[in-house]
Amino acid sequence: MPKILSEEERHGRRSEYDKGCRCDKCVEAKRQHRKALLERGPTKDTVHGTIYAYGALGCRCKKCRERGSEISRNYRNGHLSSDRDADGWIVS
Repeated sequence: MPKILSEEERHGRRSEYDKGCRCDKCVEAKRQHRKALLERGPTKDTVHGTIYAYGALGCRCKKCRERGSEISRNYRNGHLSSDRDADGWIVS
């Protein structure tokens, strides 16, 4: 049976940040995770031409730069949901 963590033990984890906690410990955990992603960069399994690869992984290959530019252009033109399909799901 998994150990149930106390309120104090839960904080300082990225998963708690993802659940909505914005305490200093959880914000720092999220910051460290983001830093590690950027330092690692794209891997051989990265799907290029996605906003995830461009934004979260910091990939700047031609496909990823084009996708990043497209998203920025749509944002500037007021088409905020252009990266979503008809059901609201984010598409690559």
